[in-house]
Order: sequence, then C-alpha cells, then structure tokens
Amino acid sequence: MATRRNSAGQLYSTRTGQFVDDPRHAALRDPVPVLDPAAFGDYQTPETMLRGMAERMAGPFGGTALTVDGEVYQAGDAGGDEPPWLWKGVIRDAAGNQVGTFERSFLEDGTVCHADLHLAEEHQGKGFATEFNRAAEAEYEQMGFHTIYTWAVGDGAYAWAKSFEFNDSSPNVWAARETIARAMRREAEGEPFSINNMNPRKLAPEDKERVRRMADLVEAGNHDVTIRDVADLAVDGFPELGRKILKSGLGWPGRRRLGEV
Repeated sequence: MATRRNSAGQLYSTRTGQFVDDPRHAALRDPVPVLDPAAFGDYQTPETMLRGMAERMAGPFGGTALTVDGEVYQAGDAGGDEPPWLWKGVIRDAAGNQVGTFERSFLEDGTVCHADLHLAEEHQGKGFATEFNRAAEAEYEQMGFHTIYTWAVGDGAYAWAKSFEFNDSSPNVWAARETIARAMRREAEGEPFSINNMNPRKLAPEDKERVRRMADLVEAGNHDVTIRDVADLAVDGFPELGRKILKSGLGWPGRRRLGEV
C-alpha cells in the first residue's frame, strides 16, 4: 500500500506530485518517491498509521461498553505481491470476558476486506457494531482507503445489508442472488405444517405475491431491489420476514464505498 498524507489529511498523488484532497485523484498503487523530511516532516507511513489504529480503536463501544483487544501485523509471503496488513482480535465485556472476534485486511489497492465480525447473541442489538464500524470506517478514510468488501454470512448476512450493496463484480454474486431468491420464495409460503405447528400461519395472498415478485427481481440482478430492501422486508403477521430470510444460513458478497450513506 502506497499512501502518504500531510498534516492536513491530504494524500500525496504520484500522478501530479502534489497533495490532493480526493483519494480518487491519488494513484494509491503507484510507487511513491521518497519525500524530503525537511519539507514533509509530518509525513506518516501506512505502517505507522495502521499500527496506531489498534490502540485508537480500543473502545468502549455500544450500550454495554464493549472493548476491543486487537493487533495489526503484516501477513506472510503473498507470492510476489505486497502482503496484506491484518487487523484482528477479540471483543471483551466490562469484566474482560471474550464475547466476540473480528478480522479485517488492508490491501495495497486501497480496499479493505471485512473477513469476520462475530458477537455473542446477548450483546447484539445494543449498538456495538454500529459504533465500532463507524469509528473503523473513519480510520480507513483517514488512511486513504476507499472501498470495503465482505462476504456477508451468518449474523452478518442481515447486519451488513443495512449499509452494504451487492458486489456485482464478485464471481459468486449470481449464485448468492439465486440462493436469496429461493429463501424468499420459501418464506412466501408461510410457516410449514408440522406435528408441532398444526395451524401454521400463512401470508396474505397479496403479500405472498409481493415477496415472490421481489425474489424474481433479486435473482435477475435488478437494482430496483437492494439487499437492504430484502433485510427490511415486512408483511402483515411477519414483521421481521427479511431478517428471517437473511439469517437462514445463506451468504452474499458485499461492497461499500466509503463516504456513501
């Protein structure tokens, strides 16, 4: 990763030889010339900024004041490419008990990969993930990163749908869309009959048709229906239908461009 900033937070552009405000104008993958320390005394290396992030991101975060015990280090041999930097660690409660884990990697093309964020169920929904990720994204932008990628699975399949979009450049996106569409069509049928549920609840005909139409659009790659629309899906009698669909064991490739709401 070849990122250089001055004290004003501007990036050094190897295209123009100047500091610029917009990271899109800085060639982050180009080799950066050695800067004169007399002229650029406030210069910070990417390694310095990344290593310092672990301390800055210690927390506490969320309503239960969870803290983050993480470390930043460079991965091993990448076969000739610049090895990615990793930030990973554990999440602890007020008593110091481990209640979660996380892992992110930072690539020289200016992208971040969210590989893992797991939190014990009793601590979910209390603001930790929102505060933690907001603070982390501010750090990413400060260092010149522009895009986050993830494979949203488990709890993350629902949680990341609130702020990520389908990564349509992923080779797995069509299989993921098909899986989500199948789950939507299955839930459109309502609760299945079983010995433990002999009077299963069903969706109203108009709601059933609405869910099926959305499933068709998701599977076709229509951008009029986003992954957030799926997460927010609610019908009469099933107020968290989207949550149930996305937390049914499926996964999808996500992308978030930093600076977007």
